[in-house]
Amino acid sequence: MTTPSERAESQATSIQTIEREIALVRSLAGLRDEDLIEVEDEGWDSRVYVVSRGAIVFKFPRTSEARAAYDDEIAILRVLNGGDGRVVVPTLEWVGPDQSYVGYRGIVGRQLGRLGAQLSASDAHRIGRDLGAFLTTLHATDTEGFVVVSVEDEIRQFASTFDASRDAIESEFPRSEWNRLVEFFSTRLPETMRASGSEPRVCHGDLGPYNLILGDDGRIGVIDFGDVGIFDSAKDFIGLDAAMFDAVLDAYGGSDVLRAKVEIRRLALPALDLPFYLGKGDAVGVAGCIERLRSSLL
Repeated sequence: MTTPSERAESQATSIQTIEREIALVRSLAGLRDEDLIEVEDEGWDSRVYVVSRGAIVFKFPRTSEARAAYDDEIAILRVLNGGDGRVVVPTLEWVGPDQSYVGYRGIVGRQLGRLGAQLSASDAHRIGRDLGAFLTTLHATDTEGFVVVSVEDEIRQFASTFDASRDAIESEFPRSEWNRLVEFFSTRLPETMRASGSEPRVCHGDLGPYNLILGDDGRIGVIDFGDVGIFDSAKDFIGLDAAMFDAVLDAYGGSDVLRAKVEIRRLALPALDLPFYLGKGDAVGVAGCIERLRSSLL
């Protein structure tokens, strides 16, 4: 079995590879020597090169599976065609042979997850309203050709990620609390999800502050459609910040049933995040997920 430290080591990229990919990005995009390229080597599926704070973004897949997953991302970006005016999405411009890379005209701005308390209540409401309208459009996309993730698939994913993280979680809780966690993931979560039914929609699949950009022009940008697929519509709401959640749902026209679907999945969300931090050997991230599990479920 591969240990977290071994998985983290396998993600390391050689200097030679980074230098070769940077040279290709400069050539393809016609960049000047003074144009800044930031390397983001933390992603599990891709290496990312960000030019001039997001004006141009290139992704290089780490594995053949990641390369194949670009199919759906390319398809949805072509459908969305830059966004709806209030919400911007990257514009696809470069695709390498056999999808050895993809490049976009992106969004210049700051990642929402890094702004924290700097975001005012009025800005959070405005962003939420615009996102809600955008999700209405996204979820109306023709589903033909996209990967289908059923509610049963979601349940299996929650169960498998919880089980995979068992050793890291169990030691952090007294027996009584651990038993409550097990009961939630084995019984309460799946039973509630099944009882709530499903409204399959084309979803972003990983929508949260880390994939939202507050543009310099004040508009919100949605990035990284690598997990796009057909999910229950609740999928696109579970990672949203509480400060904008109500505005998103109001603009979307969400029902009490949808809200309940989101809330039960939100409780389990830290279990989905844990394998990423374990795989990267990120002790701080692991501790944060465990604390979120404790506060939300116990």
